[in-house]
Amino acid sequence: MALREIKAPTRQQLFIDELQQMILSGELKAGDRLPSQRELARETKVSLSVVNAGITNLADRGFVRIEPRQGVYVADIARDGNIQTLVSMLDYTSTALDTSLLEPIISFRRALEPQIVHGACEHATADELDRIDAIVDRMVEATDETMPGLSFDFHHEVAIASGNMVYSMLVNTFKDIYVSFYRATQAYYGPMRSLPFFRHMADLIRERDAEGAVAAQMDEFSTWFESMPKKEKAPNQDA
Repeated sequence: MALREIKAPTRQQLFIDELQQMILSGELKAGDRLPSQRELARETKVSLSVVNAGITNLADRGFVRIEPRQGVYVADIARDGNIQTLVSMLDYTSTALDTSLLEPIISFRRALEPQIVHGACEHATADELDRIDAIVDRMVEATDETMPGLSFDFHHEVAIASGNMVYSMLVNTFKDIYVSFYRATQAYYGPMRSLPFFRHMADLIRERDAEGAVAAQMDEFSTWFESMPKKEKAPNQDA
């Protein structure tokens, strides 16, 4: 049995996690003013530098808004959120799938990925086909920890094989979303849930079966939609 290294979180990360959870749970709502940084340091028993760095991190990820000379406010996620906000929300709901978060991601991928797999069927080189197969082979021995990253690697390699660098750059831009999407869904369904799909897709691309590959991709999206449990709204969505 292979055990992973256990690393203790830093004080800064603990501070960030505490505030982020309060925001995502709705305990802190959009527009709420946070205590001053000195008060936060005193209440959480961490240094002022830890609080300052934590607030900056939360602002960069769209959770809080810093108003000079006025204070720090909980951000309106719909207005101020970014990719990293969405990643955090996906990770927060990873043990209870939230379709209000996942369905828009699937819709985005549904518009993009059929064109990518069609291009891969037409343009993939022998080396690129081998790299796609190698990723699927590694998935067979994957763990809960490594499977989400390999799932992204598969989509990215297929995008590269499409011969259109814009597709590969788009997929790579959304790497954190892909990884968090698979982390959430694989935590719910199990890490091997998508392995047959990846194997089948790799075979179709190698066979240059563009029509079959696009159909398989669309079937996979339909399966996600049909199998996901329903949940009304994402955390903080009413804020």
